[in-house]
Amino acid sequence: MFLDLIFFTIPLFTITEITYCIECPSERMIKPCICVKDKIYPNVVNISCGGNENINLKRIFNELSINLEDGKKTFSSFYLNNTAISEITENVFKDITFYNVMMYLQLSV
Repeated sequence: MFLDLIFFTIPLFTITEITYCIECPSERMIKPCICVKDKIYPNVVNISCGGNENINLKRIFNELSINLEDGKKTFSSFYLNNTAISEITENVFKDITFYNVMMYLQLSV
């Protein structure tokens, strides 16, 4: 049996002076996820992963970890809205960090 989609937000920390990546990584590195630049604040970069097919998050974040310079590994937000992902494994994000993480998950009981 499946529960309805569950939404939760994890504010990772609050900081007054924000420093983070202001450029989107290449599509190749994060596909099928996408990079979304904020329309109001163009220096705010988010990574969004959606859909209903399984996404290899470990591969995506490993690519980012290897290919991004140290000062470019923090993004504003990570959005996960994927009904096929049932588990987030340990250390999946490697050394990639976010100020906010928002997930919509479908849990089975």
